[in-house]
This record gives sequence, structure tokens and C-alpha cells, in this order.
Amino acid sequence: MALWCCPLYRRFLRAPCGCYTFLVIVTVVWALLSMIFGFNNSLKDADFIGLTACPACLGTSWCHQFLSGQLKLNFWWRLRLLNFLNHKQVFFGHFRDDRKGWVSVVFKRLASADEILVLDQRLCHEAGLPGHCNVSHAVRFFEKVIQLNTEVASGWSDVLRCPSRLLLQQLAKRHGEDSGVSGLAHFTYTLRLNPEPVILQAFPKSEGWPFPQYLGACGRFIAVVNAGPGLWSFVGAPWYRRAALARDLLNLAEKLTWSDLHFSLYMLDVTFDNFAVDPVDGHPVLVDAENVLVVDREHVREAKPEGWNEWYESDSYNENDVPCEACLTYSYTSLCNHLYHDHNFYAICHNLLGAGARWRGWQGGLLQGAPPYITADGRLITLLQQCEQPTNRFKAPLNVKPKIGRSWLENEGVPAA
Repeated sequence: MALWCCPLYRRFLRAPCGCYTFLVIVTVVWALLSMIFGFNNSLKDADFIGLTACPACLGTSWCHQFLSGQLKLNFWWRLRLLNFLNHKQVFFGHFRDDRKGWVSVVFKRLASADEILVLDQRLCHEAGLPGHCNVSHAVRFFEKVIQLNTEVASGWSDVLRCPSRLLLQQLAKRHGEDSGVSGLAHFTYTLRLNPEPVILQAFPKSEGWPFPQYLGACGRFIAVVNAGPGLWSFVGAPWYRRAALARDLLNLAEKLTWSDLHFSLYMLDVTFDNFAVDPVDGHPVLVDAENVLVVDREHVREAKPEGWNEWYESDSYNENDVPCEACLTYSYTSLCNHLYHDHNFYAICHNLLGAGARWRGWQGGLLQGAPPYITADGRLITLLQQCEQPTNRFKAPLNVKPKIGRSWLENEGVPAA
């Protein structure tokens, strides 16, 4: 008798929470069977991590750690059954460090299987090879292209939207995934798939950049140190904690825009999910660097496009037209052609701090619910509106920080600087 025709089964499903309980039982049983018979994700599996695709991969600098068993996935992330729910292809686990013991690590594939397949076919086509060619041969073709013409690489990813010889040299010089022919192939493929590993190495955490610490790659996986809990988990935190995070986010925007002598980094995808909070110092970290645009300011000075040295204020997204979550308005041309651009401040204020911030059906921003002694004069609301809208936006973020400063100064243990 079929299971659906079984009276006992039908009675079970009609019971309170019966369907939910049944699904839980099936999931647990399947998980146990997967663990017993080996139907699980393993970082030692060359096919799972994409090592067999090299040199059309992200690198091999950490293959010893992957293949020797020094890396472990946490329980739920080992279950291959759940891979279809993991649309971001992010896996959590640990790394056995000889000095520190087990370190919490995030493993990223950086693209879905479908996205990788589409890219592989596109690379074959652009290289003039059959659609289902060995993509490693296609990557060799683009190694030569990127050395000869930086303009060709400008559409490969956001990091190269504003191409320059100095920028490409900086990214290639800092890219630590091997050297020689294979290293250039890894570099080229990474730029096409997802430039996050290139960003993390060119602007490393060890030099004060607000990104996770990059550990290495093997095949089509990279490993980074777990940067901490997501920023989203702090939307219900006490006001003084949210005020401190708001201050640090504005400092992060300033750091990316001004701190480097040659380059400005602009965040094109600003959401609560793309930031974590460091458990040690409490500062926010940009954990998704795929959509970071880099401008070579020296190139702008030399080219001198129209209005290049004018202070540029972004046009704000009009929420009255079509309300949406984490929407930003920006122009590649304006970002590439100006020394002074307010985009990072606009993005932080609009999508994370101000009253118009929306995420997961929630609206309000980190600075909602400020205490009366902060909001009494209406100054904070005005400053946030100025930061969200193109009105004196360069000065507004600088004035927001001291306005909310009293909140964390009055709470013991929260740093004032």
C-alpha cells in the first residue's frame, strides 16, 4: 500500500503540527543516512571544492590545509541535502591552528553552480572555443588579454569599472595565489567570477582595512576568518551600542573613501547582511566585497575629466516612487571621474542608519529610538536627512558622530574614540 494511502499516515498528518513533525523526522533521518553513507560535503573532496577545474579556479595556496583535514565544516554545513538552500554558497567551519587551536572560519564558493557553469561557457565562447570546452584553455587566452589591454577588463567586475594600469598592477601584485602562469590564470578567473578574494588581498585587514582576514584558496573555495555576528543581529541592541556602531560605520565610509593615497573604494551593495561586527573590538566589517568599485585617484588627476576636482553629491533613490530594500542610486561615470565623491556616506546613511532604511520587511535604521536628550532639539533627524539626501552630505556625517557621541561616552566600557 502506498504511503499516501496509509490511514495511519493520513491521521498523523492531520494531527496538530503533524506535517512539520514529519518533515523534521525525514530531515533528521536523511541527515543520519548522509553521514553514515558519505553523502555529505567534505573539504577534502576535490570535486566538491572545484580543485579539478584548476587553473580555472580561485587558487591553490591553501590546498594543503583543505586536503590534509585541518579544516572542518560545522555539522549542518556538512549535509549535502541542504546545499540547495544555501544560495550564497557560504559554509561555516573551523581551522586547526597550531598556536591558537580551532579558529572559526567561513568557506565561500563565491557563486552558485549555475553561475559558475554560465561563466565557464561564456569564457569558452569569448575565447573562440566550443561552448563546452575545457575552461582552463579559455582562461589562458584571457591571461594575455589582461596584460595587453586594461580597458577590456573594465566590464569583468565592479573592482575594474574604472580601469587603470596602476590599479591592475596593484591588484595583481597583492594577489598571493601562486605565481607565474598558474597564478595569472587564477587572478584572471577570480576577476571574472567574483573579485572578493582580490579585494581582500589588495586591501588586507592587517593594514587596517575593514575586511575579513583572508586565509587562502583551494579550487573554487576560499577561506576567511569568521568576522563575527551579522550587523542585522544588532538592530534590537541598546541605543548606545547602536550609536557606537553608527559612528564606526561612518568611520568605515571615511576610511574607504579617503585613507589610501592612491585609491578610493566605493561600496555598491550595502545591506545589513553584508556587514559583521568584530567580537574583539566591536567594529563593523564588510564581509561581502564582491561589489566594491576601486578608483585610481592618480589616474583621475592625470586624465582630468570634466568636473574631476569638484565635490560630487550622489542623487538619492526616490523612495516615493517604488519602495524597495537596500536600494541605491549611483553612476559608474560619476564615481570614476571624480576625486571627491560622497557615495559611501550616502550608502551608509540611506541603507543602514536613517529612517528610510529597509531590510527584511523592517524599516527604521540603526539610529531609530534615540533617547529624548538626543532627539529633543531635532538636530539628529535633520542631520540624518541631510546625509540621506544630496544636501550638504559631506558635512552631515561628520556632525552626526559628535551628536550621538554622548550616548556611548555615558556607558562604561564603550570607547569614546
